[in-house]
Amino acid sequence: SHIEILGKGEKGSGTRLKKLKNNIDQPLAAILTWNTISHTIGAAGVGSEFHKLGNEWFTAASIILTILILVFSEIIPKTLGAIYWKKMAPTSAYALEGLVWITWPIVVVLNNFSRRIAEGNEDQKEMTREEMIAVAEIGETQGALEKQETQVIKNLLTLDKILAEDVMTPSTVMMVIHRSETVGKVVKENASIPFSRIPIYDENIDDIIGVVFRSTIMELHSRGEADTKMETLVSELSTVDPEDSVATLLEEFLRKREHIFLVVDEYGTTQGIITLEDAMETLLGVEIVDES
Repeated sequence: SHIEILGKGEKGSGTRLKKLKNNIDQPLAAILTWNTISHTIGAAGVGSEFHKLGNEWFTAASIILTILILVFSEIIPKTLGAIYWKKMAPTSAYALEGLVWITWPIVVVLNNFSRRIAEGNEDQKEMTREEMIAVAEIGETQGALEKQETQVIKNLLTLDKILAEDVMTPSTVMMVIHRSETVGKVVKENASIPFSRIPIYDENIDDIIGVVFRSTIMELHSRGEADTKMETLVSELSTVDPEDSVATLLEEFLRKREHIFLVVDEYGTTQGIITLEDAMETLLGVEIVDES
């Protein structure tokens, strides 16, 4: 992600880093080649010099050389890279590009060899959803993300696994009104209508014919049109399957520009209703009060 940011902001080093990352085998091959060459030459040179002093110095030379290589060639460079990688990345891009160019013949051979080993794994994803969630958790731990932001990311990445039946309002507790009831009767029996949209049924709850807006009912009541029946106020109500994911439902809410769906199973039985607020609550992890 940092390389992507550099690629957009710094045309020189950012572009080079992005190119190197997209062909990661090339800089790796170049680094390992130079690392191996330097270690081999260093060991051979030091060994030959100590050999002149006698075999009794050979063991001491090996120990000293191993410690020096470990400290100055491995521990210090890699520690600096791990701590200051963001600052060093732009400059390192030019150095890596030079190393790749100098060792190009060797890089090509090693690259082809590694590709043969990796054959058959091209379809593997570079990052899974689980890894993205882990990255978000690390970001929260390091202070880059707030707890609520991390939760939203987790919820977003698992929306395809949460089904309509998991978050819907079940039919057993749904507020429904018969099509023949009047505005006056509905207002009289419900001093405060708690929902902005109420399903309207015909014979039974499995025969939902549409939805009526609370605002419409209250407006007609205030105008003295108390005898108006619900069936004359009905708006279309789309249906969804109980096993539709919340991710799919969010897309449908946006595409159809609707706020409520009727959840109906394969047998035509009403299972419940799900609203845009339900889907958004699942995403955000907080309760959203139904609109007034």
